[in-house]
Amino acid sequence: MNEVLDDHLTTHKRPKSLYGKYSNIPAAIVILGALFKIMHWPYGGMMVLFGISGHFGIELGYAIALKFASKINNRRLLIASFFLVFMTGIWRLDFKDWALIDYSFILIILASIAITYILTKKKIKGNL
Repeated sequence: MNEVLDDHLTTHKRPKSLYGKYSNIPAAIVILGALFKIMHWPYGGMMVLFGISGHFGIELGYAIALKFASKINNRRLLIASFFLVFMTGIWRLDFKDWALIDYSFILIILASIAITYILTKKKIKGNL
């Protein structure tokens, strides 16, 4: 908690955060999916799964790009892992009868990791 308070109390100009604007996209998908589930509309669960998968991929991409050195990012990755595993119920899915479309959340995770890693490395290289 002290490190968070110290960051807000210091007067030096902080560089822009690496945690970019793209992390809001999966959050919007999760919120929209929750709305669909509340209203009992179709594809709400799929939207929640895809949004949380995207968020997990973004967090894992940041962690890989920063070589797991950031404590804050490691906490975010742990929280994203919790939501991916327990909140989506992914641990109880039966994968043997799934078609390619059902594996699409894995493709979302991999694409999120790759895009986040590339954009983060470009931003780090630009700041040096």
